[in-house]
Amino acid sequence: MKKQLRIRIAVPIMILFILTMVFNNTYYKPIAVYADSTMEKRAVWISYLDYSELKDKNIDEFRANFSNMCNSIALDGMNTIIVQVRAFADSIYPSAYYPWSKYITSSSTGPGYDPLRVMIEIAHQNGLKFEAWFNPYRVSTTTAKTVEVKQSGWVNGKEDMLTEYLSGDEACLILNPASQRAIDLITVGVKEVLYNYDVDGIHFDDYFYKREAYPESTKEERIANVDRLVSNVYATIKSYNPNVIFGISPNGDIAGCINNGADVIKWMTTKGYVDYIMPQIYWSNNYGNDGSIQKFSTVLNEWKSYYNGSTKLYVGLALYKCGQNVSGDIGWSTRSDNLYEQLTELKLNNVSGFALFRYAHLHDDSSKAEFNNVKTFLNDYNHISDTLFYQVYTTGSGWTKQITNGNTATLGENSKKIEALRLAVDNPTVSGDVEYSVYMNNTRWTEWYKNYAIAGENDNSRRIEAVKIRLTGELSNKYDVIYRTYVRNIGWTEWTSNGEPSGSTEMAKSIDAIQAKLVNKNEIAIQKNTASVLNAVNIINMKAHVQNYGWKNDTYLCGDNVGTVGESRRLETVKINKVNTTLAGSIKYRVHVQNIGWMDWKKDGEEAGTTGKSLRIEAMQIQLTSELSDKYDVYYRVHVQNKGWLGWAKNGEIAGTTGMSLRVEAVQFICLEKGAKPPVNIAAPSILTSN
Repeated sequence: MKKQLRIRIAVPIMILFILTMVFNNTYYKPIAVYADSTMEKRAVWISYLDYSELKDKNIDEFRANFSNMCNSIALDGMNTIIVQVRAFADSIYPSAYYPWSKYITSSSTGPGYDPLRVMIEIAHQNGLKFEAWFNPYRVSTTTAKTVEVKQSGWVNGKEDMLTEYLSGDEACLILNPASQRAIDLITVGVKEVLYNYDVDGIHFDDYFYKREAYPESTKEERIANVDRLVSNVYATIKSYNPNVIFGISPNGDIAGCINNGADVIKWMTTKGYVDYIMPQIYWSNNYGNDGSIQKFSTVLNEWKSYYNGSTKLYVGLALYKCGQNVSGDIGWSTRSDNLYEQLTELKLNNVSGFALFRYAHLHDDSSKAEFNNVKTFLNDYNHISDTLFYQVYTTGSGWTKQITNGNTATLGENSKKIEALRLAVDNPTVSGDVEYSVYMNNTRWTEWYKNYAIAGENDNSRRIEAVKIRLTGELSNKYDVIYRTYVRNIGWTEWTSNGEPSGSTEMAKSIDAIQAKLVNKNEIAIQKNTASVLNAVNIINMKAHVQNYGWKNDTYLCGDNVGTVGESRRLETVKINKVNTTLAGSIKYRVHVQNIGWMDWKKDGEEAGTTGKSLRIEAMQIQLTSELSDKYDVYYRVHVQNKGWLGWAKNGEIAGTTGMSLRVEAVQFICLEKGAKPPVNIAAPSILTSN
């Protein structure tokens, strides 16, 4: 991306102008980002866990099934498969050193053909590169498997290179990383594949030292022993064929890797160990029970901080978590664009490759939406020729770093309200601008701004509550601009586009984060089943009796957190009042209480629950009556012990848990005009039962 400055001006005046703009912080053009033109590695791991459709098949069935797998992978835009040839000191091919894998055949003498040779042939026919994946040290991870290995006779003569250890209650076996004989066995196993098969690469995964197996070893000893194996394997590969690549996919935790003997910083920055490092960054950017931690970005930045170009840097992505309820990482269950956002971030950080774990999840119902977004990203990769830049000004922290297409501006571990923002398209390929307006502090929409001018007030501590973004000129004919906002205490709104409002009005809620990106015109249809802007009304308020606090003095309004989050305190009693309305009707509510069950319905400020009995509320229902229910819907959700925020319930539906002995720790409520789109559902379901 080249910039041309064609303004002629006297040097002293120019210097004065630049200094003035820097110190006033009112003008700052976006920095250029140079991204690779292709994602050179687009890989899928095929694990031994994926072999169910391959095991014990005759050669024709095996060939047909694996052909279907490869054809699907290639059509989905991938170009590499990483196939597990050794998971537990076993083999999916006829080996002189390891027994047949029970995951590919039930016969100790094999299936009657060479599965690995067939796999490589089919992969190459489909235009896919083939990397052979080894788990170098692992032998067994259960007592039953350990007994089986011992009875097979494979351990005979290898006793000095094996270690048996306890992992929990399971007796396990591992090849001793300190044993030269073990290193030689692992290396000759790699050489066996390298010399006999037309593989494009050799791949190790993230299993190195098991600390429980060698509690007396030092970190320095562990690193030295693993380094010996890695450098030996690298030298073996390069002496045979320099074009065969060697890569390792370690855990994303750098400190943990090093502590377990994998000196990933050395491997990544020093030649002679690997051709690429592919850390498994298996976290979302809505990490934590409230989704406020940008874990993926933080970990990626840590890896990038050490990267010096000596090797390739790719990233392993957690397709298997998509659509799942992952404890402490709610992003996987609440969003369907985690991987799209992560791939965008890889592109903008010049990380030119990735792998998805694992094959079985490419077309699972739970991960289907995420994987479709991956395919959209790959389809769009070379077609977005312009870059959208944006910055936000947050309370106490000032201007954030510049953010680009689709990445998250702010939303750290501690929420900080956005007071100002600015956007620009850098050196657009066609005429036009990006324009933006903000809704300030429950008062008004500002005028439209453009060209990185500041919208908002970065010196008066007044919050932005909603935003609108649009394109003009030829830029608007080429792209749509889509965006969404994170509303304080509520979460991410739905994506919206092209000048529609996003955020909240009438609720006195700040925006704590924003994402925006350009997409090719009409390529993405936004399905607005939930609200992009929340126009809630204050017709009820709530008070709460909280464990150890008693009745809190605060009276909570629409969208507030009633109770506590992160303090492990039970909600014991609530009172809900009708306010600011002349409409007939009541607010009715009841709670499900520990050891009691559902209590009687209460209304209009009566106490629901217990006080002085140390009993937790476990679930609740809220509803409006009469004219109130004709005009408004009431939405509410609860924060549950060990589960976090559940989904939004509506008009008398149950929110919480029954039969699980879990406390409600907080509740939120929102009243909307009848028929208005609901708040975005940032977790689901609204009710959990023991059945």
